[in-house]
Amino acid sequence: MLDNLETKAVEAALDKLFKQVIEALGRKPFWQRRRVGRIVRTVGAKLDDLILDLRPCFAFGNHTSIYEAFHLSSTTKDELWNQTHYLLHVLGEWFRDWDNMRQVVGTRRTPEVLVQQFESLNALLENMGLVAPDVSRRFEDFPADHHARLSFRPVADRYNHFLTGYEAMLRRLPQEVGINPPPLGGERFFVRL
Repeated sequence: MLDNLETKAVEAALDKLFKQVIEALGRKPFWQRRRVGRIVRTVGAKLDDLILDLRPCFAFGNHTSIYEAFHLSSTTKDELWNQTHYLLHVLGEWFRDWDNMRQVVGTRRTPEVLVQQFESLNALLENMGLVAPDVSRRFEDFPADHHARLSFRPVADRYNHFLTGYEAMLRRLPQEVGINPPPLGGERFFVRL
């Protein structure tokens, strides 16, 4: 996330949004349950597609991942490098949990499960925001034609593109579930690489 004051404001806005989503979808009369199910399936499918786009950024052994590019970034492994490496590894493991959750839920996604999935993804992105400045800084020190910097740029672009799409989805979410007025503005919510 962004600096501490902005982080708290964004977290509060997202919490408010997700509470409103559950309220808006949960209080529909029984004859509108099909519509609620359709909204949850549609938004859930969009979220799944975004996760598929994000997955290669954190895949172990994939030369186009942040994790692998980070390994190229430095020959010195100090304490900050170890902390960043560990967190990137944990973030990569998040996708295994996501797959398990998707397998358990299957086609029975409810508004509450959808909100839990959004919150889980937000936690991943907030944690990535903690190490993003260090990761980016390590690559800025290389010359423009260095192989480490050249391998990092496509990864960073893919991650930043995902964030742009995800933030746009969060801004459209109130409209898709019928919440007025939306609690989110046009600002960025997460730290870019």
